[in-house]
Order: sequence, then structure tokens, then C-alpha cells
Amino acid sequence: MSSACPFHPLLLSYQERPLLTYTVSLPSCPNSDSKLTICTKSLVLITQSTSNATSFLPSSGGAVTSNLIKFPYASISSLTTSSNGNSVDTLKLTNITSYLLLHPPNAGLSQPVLPHGIIKLPEPFTLSITFQHTSISESTPLFNSLLQLYNGEVKDDNILTQEKEGPTEDEVKRKIYKSVVERKVSDVTPVGITLPLQTLTNHFLICTDQNLYILTPSHTIYLTIPLSKIKRVALRYHKLQDLGLEIFTSAVSSPSNLAYKPSPHDKNELTPTATSLKPFTDDYWTYKCTSSILLTFPTTSSRNTLLSSLKTLTSCVVDTSKSRVSQLYSAYLSNKISNYTYLWLINSAAGRSSNDLSRYPIYPWIRSSDNPPRDLSKPIGAINKSRLEGFKERREGMKDIEGFEHSQFLYGTFYSNAGYSLFWLVRSKPVEVICLQGGCYDHADRMFFDYDKSWRSCLDNNADLKELVPEFFNTEDESVSRGGRFLQNVRDLPLGRLQSGEKVEDVVLPEGVKSCRAFVKKNRKELEEAEIAPWVDLIFGCGQRGEEAERRDNVFVSSVYYTEDDLKHADETTKQRMIMETEEFGVCPDVLFVMEHGKKGEGAKIDGMWMAAVATDSCGRERSVNGTPGRKSDASSIGGSTPKRESMPDNPTTPKPPAPVTPQPQPQTHLQPQPNPPPNSSTKFGDEVAAAKGKAKAWLSSFGLNLTLLHSSSNLHTDSITSVLVTPSFSIFSTSRDGSTKSLTKDLNLVTEVHSSMPVSDATLFSNGSIACSGYDDSLSLYSEELVSVSKFIAHDDATSSVESCSTFDIAYVTGGWDCIVKLWIKEECKVELYDCEEAVVNVEAREVSGGAILVIAGEESGKGRGWIVTREGGQKVVGRINGNAIKMIHKEGGDKRFLTGGSDGVLNLYEYLEERGNSAGSFVKIASTNVHSGVRVIDTDGKHAIVGCSDGGLRVCELHEDKIVVTKTFSSVGQNTGVSSLKAWGGEDGGAGIIVGTDDGHLSAWRLI
Repeated sequence: MSSACPFHPLLLSYQERPLLTYTVSLPSCPNSDSKLTICTKSLVLITQSTSNATSFLPSSGGAVTSNLIKFPYASISSLTTSSNGNSVDTLKLTNITSYLLLHPPNAGLSQPVLPHGIIKLPEPFTLSITFQHTSISESTPLFNSLLQLYNGEVKDDNILTQEKEGPTEDEVKRKIYKSVVERKVSDVTPVGITLPLQTLTNHFLICTDQNLYILTPSHTIYLTIPLSKIKRVALRYHKLQDLGLEIFTSAVSSPSNLAYKPSPHDKNELTPTATSLKPFTDDYWTYKCTSSILLTFPTTSSRNTLLSSLKTLTSCVVDTSKSRVSQLYSAYLSNKISNYTYLWLINSAAGRSSNDLSRYPIYPWIRSSDNPPRDLSKPIGAINKSRLEGFKERREGMKDIEGFEHSQFLYGTFYSNAGYSLFWLVRSKPVEVICLQGGCYDHADRMFFDYDKSWRSCLDNNADLKELVPEFFNTEDESVSRGGRFLQNVRDLPLGRLQSGEKVEDVVLPEGVKSCRAFVKKNRKELEEAEIAPWVDLIFGCGQRGEEAERRDNVFVSSVYYTEDDLKHADETTKQRMIMETEEFGVCPDVLFVMEHGKKGEGAKIDGMWMAAVATDSCGRERSVNGTPGRKSDASSIGGSTPKRESMPDNPTTPKPPAPVTPQPQPQTHLQPQPNPPPNSSTKFGDEVAAAKGKAKAWLSSFGLNLTLLHSSSNLHTDSITSVLVTPSFSIFSTSRDGSTKSLTKDLNLVTEVHSSMPVSDATLFSNGSIACSGYDDSLSLYSEELVSVSKFIAHDDATSSVESCSTFDIAYVTGGWDCIVKLWIKEECKVELYDCEEAVVNVEAREVSGGAILVIAGEESGKGRGWIVTREGGQKVVGRINGNAIKMIHKEGGDKRFLTGGSDGVLNLYEYLEERGNSAGSFVKIASTNVHSGVRVIDTDGKHAIVGCSDGGLRVCELHEDKIVVTKTFSSVGQNTGVSSLKAWGGEDGGAGIIVGTDDGHLSAWRLI
């Protein structure tokens, strides 16, 4: 038995797939080995030659021209089995009424791709097929399952799918690895390979430190991808689930070759990379990738494991990451990327792929013939006003129809799906068309044969809302799909005749266009001259759903908005229906932009930071976006695109869409200590810090007395204060969700301020006097002590929620984000990424331990936390879990490695980190805990005492003992009846001490300890 199908799977019907292939013999040729492939909807017989076929098939009135014969189950009256001895089994097909002759698609571009020959017989016949080399014990379960499938007794076609075992470790080393020094990075992983309309199952993937191997079910090499060739990757969907990964490569043979063997000269081949390409050319942004393969995984976590390995082992760019979208957006605003390439890459960022016809890239109609350019601010269905009025009247009528009260829509069809994509590409993808159409081409009058007529149909026909595909604008001429060749019938396909009698050949071009190539060049020129921003809003941005979609008449039938979340709440029958609807009728791209898209060339005119909105689930750390979490099935309430984390602030005015910064992709590097700071840069400030430590060391000893209000301000901030910093010279910094960072005097008078269009989530102070601020726009901003901007860059693929400095280096710090990732940075370079968090990170802490390693602790949204040890070489080990997500180290240096945690449950915990021999990661030990009877929001400590800011607006003062925590005092009115969101203790030159408290309503107050 062979598990590899010997014919192209696209020869089957749409959504049919091959299961198992057996060696068989036929009555007319008992000694000749043929192949029988059992499929989900048919049996396919592959004879040795067409002459063999004629000896057992009844006459069909014409010569048999194919040795691939398909018997649909519907054409067979009954299936029976018989055995002869212990080694031969016979399958009997009774009363066959018809069969199909399949024409293989690999005859080359010079040969036509013929539709399947459907042979309907005047009289039924019976065929016996004998299985070779198959025992009864092997064949009986097969036949029983086959009969169940044939009789429709089961709907799950997986009954015949035998789970394949991956290759053994010894087999991999002997047969797969190309070098004896090659090292395995991940275990053998089952994968599927997604082709247009089909998925090849039961393949395997092995990742090493040099290559990515994809193996067939029989463990032979299907494709080898050197890691050096991987330039880009992108997260993808498979059947509405976040299970796919597309890998873009340079100079790798097509995966259609069953066994790819790299040339011995490959290792010496110079492949252009981002650094060797001229900046701001289209090649710079695409990395000159020439091919891609789309893999599907059994689980999201197995996909993410490979993604993490590729990000560590290569310098690949993640198309679907927030930082990548930000790069592209910034390049577009600065006029550093063509419209064509920008659309191609944001299609990829939104989950569209040329390997998936149900999510094929979308491009806009620009104009037809000499008509004026299309209004790109309107969806294709709203261009014709009279047709739009008809759609609106129909929608009004739905309100009175039972079942449509909450799901009215304007358009019952979509602008992109597998059928629409193949409508345009019938001449370049005929095999896919035949598969989708059930073995034949569509009727000639329904085919793409005249460009202007297709445009008029999209304007006037209520069932036609097609947008275009990228081939209309691709001026390259490297394949049948590009440079206009997709408009030519170069394969002499039998596309039929129109009702007028005219034969369908090449597409009829607009008047005055001399050639297909000239036509594509004309389209490209018009695309580059068009202002595409309004159209991007409709397809990928703020106009895709919600109130903006309503305002722009951009509301489709509810099925195009299905997401993975919808599948989780559906029964099995509903799931299959939803998947079928999205595959056949189309699905919306992911939302990339939540504010109005800026115009090309406006980059210098837009202030601040504006980013693509990314909604991150617990697994897909870089999925950009399900920006519509919990998409509802009724089109009238298709949701907004705010991430499902913290509530975003209600701003009185709508912010302008400023341009994002453009971070350059950087390879992973090892963690190295930075050199000492230059003279006169941070030494003075560092001395001040050391001097101030002694003064403030025991500031909490004064808490046996009372608090006296020194200064208070309710007009500095309009939203929650997220952090307060105090320098040794008593300069004060405060940050807020209102987007501001302010420098204040010790009397809380404003010195200077800077603003961001998105909330500022946290800040930290460095020993050289500079500060770093994290933001909901995914960025990290570095400022001098005078709040002069030093730099700003993207730190995470979702909101950067927390930042904390490390005492080890000059500008070293840890960040956490809603993307569930914790990162260790030195200056603007990310040294280590920690992927173990399962929830959004809301707080981070870090300090040095033995050997220069860093202890990093992160608090997660769920109220739990975890810690890691990170070495100077970039190594990382998980220490363990903790309770609480508000975290504060007792000391940043020295032998005391205790820390405090707390959470919404009101429990304050004291932990200690123990470095254990034989376990380089060490462990966490809980020493003590106590209940402060209100949610713990923020903690500060001097080592002997702790002060806790609580959600009830009060403060708790605690003594820290060796084995217990004692609450000694409660101040209930500090927060002015709102929660304490930030606090910082300070020690004065006169030996006095105090605290500064920030609250949820933006109130800031300074208190003296007396």
C-alpha cells in the first residue's frame, strides 16, 4: 500500500480529498499493477496505459483518451467484497451507470487543460478489482469503512484516514539531515500543505538549526528549505481557525516538486537581503521572495512553536505582526513604497494569500475604458446609486421577515471568494476552475471574456460585487499569471462559445489598448496615481464594520464576518456550515487600521504615533488582527476593533492619525553588557541616586504617625495616572492614560509635557537621568530628564503595558505587552524575547542575580505571574509561577532576592527567589501572605516595610518579617474615593519622607510623613 496519491488532487471535485492508494489488478490484465485511490466521494482507477483501460470499460462511443478513470459513488449501485484464500481480496462495483475520464494537468503550458470526460452508459456494467499484497486482516476494516462511507452511514470522511506516524530519530539522522553537524530544534510535527482548493494531509515537518524539512507520509523529502532562504513568514487561517503559517523564501524550488534537492552551489549563492537592497524600493519591503508554502498545523501552539524557532534562528519578518504593519504604513505615508506593493503586503498582513483561493489578495477596480476614475471611497456595491437604493429597499423589507430582524444586510454576495478569483484567472488556473466547477468549465457567457462588460456587470448586476486580483496590476512577465498573460488563452483551453456563436479566447480589452501587457501597464500606472487610502479603509480599516461600515454603505451578509470565536460557540453541524460558507462565499480580511487611513505623502505632516489595531488572543501572539473581537452574526451590530484587554479611555476628541515610527528588522543577538557610560553623562546622576538611597532607606519608619497633605492637583491629567517617578533632585514625572507625560516640580507645578495620541501605560527611570515610557500604541519612548525626545520605536505587537529598568546596565530594561510577550532590551535593541505567558502582560519587574544573570518576573492579566532567568548569552529558563500581578522587588541588588506580589483578591504575598545547585533556573518560595481586604494595585517598599495602594482608594502599611506580613496602618481617604493607580515614596534632604499618589480619575497628591 502506498499513502501518496499518484495524481494531482485538483483532479477531484471541490472539497473532495484522496485517502488511501492501493495496488490492484483488473480482469483484463491480471498481471499488470494498476492503482486504486479511495477518495471521499469516489474511486479513482489509474491504469498502466489507455490501452489497458479499453479492455475492461464498455464502449462509450469514442476512443478512451485517459488512463485516469473516476467512479463517483453516486454512479455505483452497490459495493461488495469477496476473498480468496489469505492474500487476495476483490472489490465488486455493481451496476455502474457512468464514469469520468480525468485529464492530468501536468502536460505543460503548450497543451490544453481539458474538462473531465463524462461517460454516460446506455447500459450499466459491473467491474471487479482485485487487491494485491493485502491480507484479509488489513483489508476487512478498510472495506467496512469504505462501505459505510459509500452508503452514507457516516458523514465523517476521516474514518478512512489512518494517522501516520512520523519518522524515528534514527531515520531522520540517516535519511533526512544533510549534514552530520545538523542539530534538531523541534520535534517532528504533523502538518498539512495548503494548495488552492486542496490540502495535502499527513505530511511532517522537522526544524533544525540549518534547514526546514517537509516530509511526505512515507517519510521522503517533499521540500527542503534552508533557513537562510526564509525572509518572511505570516500567520494564516485554515477553515476559520488560526492554524496556518505561510513561509516566504528566496531561490527555493517550488514545492510542487515532490522531492526538492538543493543544488550543491546553493550555499555559495548570493541572495539579496534587506540590508543589501536599496532602501525604500519595493524589493526592500518584499525581500525579493520568489515562492511561498502554506502549512497548516494540528494546533495553534504547535504553529507558534515553529514561529518562535524561526524568529530565533533567522532574521525573518512577520508579515502579520503589528510592527510590520506599522513599518508599511509609515513607508506609505512617506511615499517610500508603491501602491501595488503596499496593497500586496497589507493583504498578507490581513490573512490573504495566493495559496488560498478563499482568501485571495484583493485589489480595487480603478476605471474602465475612458470612464472617469472610480470613487474609491465607496464600496463597489454603492457606486451605482440606483442599484444601491434597491439594496436599501430590500434591507428595509428584511425587518418584517422572521429570522432577519437582527441580521439585515445590504449585499448578499461578497467582493472576493474562490469563485470570483478563478473567474478572473480561468486562463492561468484552469485545473482549479475545473475542480471548482465539478469537472468542467463554466458556461461561456458566464466566463470572463470582456473587460468592459465585466465592469458593467459589477456596476449593474445585483449579484456581482467583484473586486479585482493583483494580476491586473502585476507588470512582471515571469509566469502565465503575470504581465497580462493571464488574459490570454495561451493553453488553447476549450472555453466554449457565447450565445452569439463567438468563440471565447483571449479577453476582449478596452478600445485603444494594443496588448495584454500594455493593458496591465496602464492599470498599474492608474493604480499608482490613485489615492487608495479610502478604499483601504473599506477593506482593511475602520470602514469595514461597525458604525463606519453603516455610514459608508459597506454592510454584507453576516457569514463574511465569521471568526474562530464563532466556531467555539457552535455545534458540529453549524461549524461545518460556517466553514463551507466562508470557503465558498468569502470572508472579510482582518482589520488592520482603526482610524482613517492617512494619504500618501502626508507622513511629515502627521504628528505622534498611529498604529494598526491588533487584537491578540491567548495563542496567536502576532495575529493582526481579529480586530473585531467577538464578531456578531448580525450585520447591524458588527463590532468595533478595540482590543479585548483594558478599556480604552473615552477621549473628548477624535485623535489625528499620526504616522508610526519605522523600526528596522533586527536579528536576534546575545545579551551583552553595555560599556560604562562616558564621563559627565550619567555619573553625577548616579552619585545622586546612591546618596539618596541612604536618606530614603527607612522612610516607612515614619508611618507610625500620620500623613499630611502637601500638594494636590486635579487638573494635571484627565484620566488614570499610570506611573509616578521621583528623581534624587525631586523632579517628578507622571504618566496617564490621557496620553500625556509630564515633568513637575516637587510642588506639583507643571514644568513641561509631551503628548501621545494613545494612552501611556507605564514609565521607568534610568541611572543616567533619562526615562522610558510605554504606550498603548505598542511603542516605547525614551526621553531625557528635560523630557526631550531621544527616540521612539515599536516594542510589541500589541499595547506595551509595562516597562522596568534593570540596575545591571546603563540603559537596560524589561517590557511586557498585551501580545503576551516579555522582552529584555539594551537601549533600542531587543536582546531576549520570552514567550511563555498565556495572558496579556500587565506588569514586569527585573533585577540582577548571581553571575550577571537577570531575574525577570511578569504579572499577567489573569492575576497570576511567572518568572525567568536570562543569562548574558541570551539563554532563558522558566523559574515558576506566582500569585498576583502587581509586583515589586524588595531590592534591585544584593543578596536579598525577595519580592512582593498582590492582585485583585486583596492578598499581599512575600516571595523569595532561591538559586539552587543543579537547577540553573532556581525556584520561587512563598514566605508569607496577608489579606489587605481590597484589591492590590501598586506596591512600594524599603525592605522592612511596604506600602500598598488599593482599589478602594486607600493605602495599607505593612511590616515585613522573616515569616509573616503584618498590616500596621490603614489610610482610607488618600485616593479621593477612587482607586489608587500609582504611588512613589521619596526621602527628603531634611530626613523627612513622603509619598506621591496617583488615582484612577487623574488626581495627583503629595503627602508628608510626620
